[in-house]
Amino acid sequence: MDNQNYSSNNAPATGENSPKYTLWLVLGIVQIVAGCCCSGGIATLVTGILTIVFANNGNSAYKSGDMETHDSKMKTAMIVNIIGWVISVVIFVVMLLTGAFQGVAEAMSSYGY
Repeated sequence: MDNQNYSSNNAPATGENSPKYTLWLVLGIVQIVAGCCCSGGIATLVTGILTIVFANNGNSAYKSGDMETHDSKMKTAMIVNIIGWVISVVIFVVMLLTGAFQGVAEAMSSYGY
């Protein structure tokens, strides 16, 4: 967590979104789409939804001036999002290897091996 000293000078303007909010919101949405369309499946879908939830909670805390909660929620959104992308990549690699091994097995069976 950042050990920043938030004072009234650093307080957000009324109605202003957190600087990190848009980033994690967009990455959460992209992760949900990737979970539905590409690799990752339900795990990526869930982590995308959790990213959006934590980003929204962090943005609400930012708007109310609670910077400690804001930093905590945004950090959690970042961690959940990274975990989702790692899961997505691992599942994609496993799918590629499975497909490659199946292709090799079918090719070898046609030659009588």
